[in-house]
Amino acid sequence: TQKATLRALALAARSEDRQEWDKHFGRVLILVLDSLFQKEPQGLRETALLCLQELVSCQSSFFNDFAEVVATKLLETYRSCGPVEAHTAAMVDRTLERLLGAVDASRAMEILVPIVNAETAPLLQMATRLMSVVLRRMQPQEVLAHLEMIFPGVVAALSSPNPDVRKAAVFCLVDVYISLGEQAMPLLSKELTPSQMKLVTLYVSRQQREKGSSPGPPIHAEDGGAA
Repeated sequence: TQKATLRALALAARSEDRQEWDKHFGRVLILVLDSLFQKEPQGLRETALLCLQELVSCQSSFFNDFAEVVATKLLETYRSCGPVEAHTAAMVDRTLERLLGAVDASRAMEILVPIVNAETAPLLQMATRLMSVVLRRMQPQEVLAHLEMIFPGVVAALSSPNPDVRKAAVFCLVDVYISLGEQAMPLLSKELTPSQMKLVTLYVSRQQREKGSSPGPPIHAEDGGAA
């Protein structure tokens, strides 16, 4: 059956070397991605996601040529998940996180930015959370170079009616500050309202206390004009 084939391929991802996968990867990827859009038989999509996770983890180099295509298919799968398919949506989230972790951080950010700029909850929450994960992989100079690209969507997400989206956006901005310190302040002060600045400040201070250190001088609520 198709599910059995996918399970076998997941095992082969761990056991077979790159030379073997070089012959078959393209055809296998097509099968796996096609399976993401078949809701019958039951469990097929989930098996395909598990197979894809193993491929990304064990044969990650092959995804350099296919990252954007695979990300697009995963996003389409996420959108197709109904309210009762939260488990499948969570699996898509984990698979996309692994995929983004397998490519260069700048490229991962370029995949995420259009989603954050255009989507609404719940996909917006997932993409914003993953943006935080990618930010933590970046060197400060990389974060600084991407700020103009990152900020519009994240700042807009701060005004989302969905509280989970707003929280993900706050954490994303906290990660920007944790990376850059005071270098982030001019843009934060310019783009955020006083209340938003106060909230980001609160979470930055909390995270610095938990880590026991900070990358620069602590920021204060009054820096953003919060009352």
